[in-house]
Amino acid sequence: MEGKLFMENLINRLEVRKKKASYVIFVIVFFIVSIINIPINEPIPKKLLVLLFFSGILLIIFKPKKLPVAAALIILVTGLFSSFLTPIGDVPDETAHYYRSVFVSEGDVNLSNDLENLKVSEDTQNVQSKNKTLIINSQLNNMKHQSKEKVAPEVTITNIYSFISYVPQALGLAIGNALNISIVFSYWLGRFFNVLAYALLCYLAIRLASKAEQLIAVAALLPMNVYLSASYNQDSVALGVILLVIGLFCNFAYSNKKITLPKYMFYTMLCVLLAVIKFPFIVLIALPFFLPSERFEMKHSWLIKICSIFIVFILSILWLKISAQVHNVTMAGTEAFKDVNSKEQLLSMIHSPVNYSLVILKESLLRILKPENMNLFGWLTYGPTFLVGWNMIFYFLVILNNAGKLKINWLSKVLLSMIIAAITIGIVLSMYISWTPVGTLAVGGVQDRYFLGVVPLILIFFTTNNATFEKYQGVIHDSLILDISMCFIYTMLLSTLFTYYAW
Repeated sequence: MEGKLFMENLINRLEVRKKKASYVIFVIVFFIVSIINIPINEPIPKKLLVLLFFSGILLIIFKPKKLPVAAALIILVTGLFSSFLTPIGDVPDETAHYYRSVFVSEGDVNLSNDLENLKVSEDTQNVQSKNKTLIINSQLNNMKHQSKEKVAPEVTITNIYSFISYVPQALGLAIGNALNISIVFSYWLGRFFNVLAYALLCYLAIRLASKAEQLIAVAALLPMNVYLSASYNQDSVALGVILLVIGLFCNFAYSNKKITLPKYMFYTMLCVLLAVIKFPFIVLIALPFFLPSERFEMKHSWLIKICSIFIVFILSILWLKISAQVHNVTMAGTEAFKDVNSKEQLLSMIHSPVNYSLVILKESLLRILKPENMNLFGWLTYGPTFLVGWNMIFYFLVILNNAGKLKINWLSKVLLSMIIAAITIGIVLSMYISWTPVGTLAVGGVQDRYFLGVVPLILIFFTTNNATFEKYQGVIHDSLILDISMCFIYTMLLSTLFTYYAW
């Protein structure tokens, strides 16, 4: 009997090692294909390339078995690399978000129209002077934190966002300044604390997601998500909260436990938080609306749902009014935005609703069906765009792998599709009103990264009630799904490496 158990354990271990060996071979092939396809204009930085390669191999071999922990670890490791490798200020809008993070790190949480109340440390000026330069071997290594301040009207660009989404970056900066380390190390510390916050939020989201944990993990490990998390961009916290809200909804829908009042109030509070950090996503408060009453522990659940939607709506309108009181000084003073006027744009849309509706609808469909910029990094200047087709194939396989796991009533599925459409159109509409010159028959300033939070909703939509492909459910193991996701993240790191480094 003991001999039989010993042989079974031995066979199981050999199978595990065989599986890991096949994954390692897969990664090696993936690295080679990526290196061949990513443009290299300079000599290959061999030392950093070897470091990335072996870190990827170690992650595959030694990553934890539990999906939430493994996904969080991948985010931490790859985010750490990205936070070091990405040049200063090279992430979209990072300079403005860095200024706001410094502003918050100095104890200032509210923006103002009085320039005298918009002062930040002169560290920002020193950092900005080194924009697009590398953190490694930076001249900022010899500079310490300056307590002297200067007026920074740049922070008003972030007037639509609450200070809350800047707390992780600000905390990293504050710790770095308190330790009196170099400016560049404090700058990196702010980036890394943002990675930590995103990894924690993703861990909680995946852990809560019940049967949808693989879908939430894949959405959390999108290369652009990790890239943004390793910067000062507030999208990192916003995306983490969005994933947490969607993960909690999946828990409501698919967990064996009933929905308690405290848990539903927590969901409502998260949606209120979205109002001040990623406004178009407040419609997620409607996701649980058509869940059956038997899923709820409390009586009169329909009344609680309506009250929650009302609370989020009222507080969202209140936030819009408060944030609109702070004028975007930087945008107002530029030539590119001289014809931008939200009020006039709305009036022109009212006078010609059909033409402008077609403009908004066309841009919305384009962003869902043709996400070309999803693999463009820096200021949309480089990245593995050749992988877009492979990305789509991978997400299709993930959908097949989870087909039929999630089941909701048809009303909830219709509502889910309406929420996806509402968020997408809401993002495009907000960019048209606030960033596009009046009367233009095209939407300006829209980037695919704005729609990253829609990805998990699309994955859930195509897997729910999918009886056609249910036979393919569970064919691909969690471990392989994570490894493929990690490979896509590594193409982002390799693109950064080959674009900026030549050692």
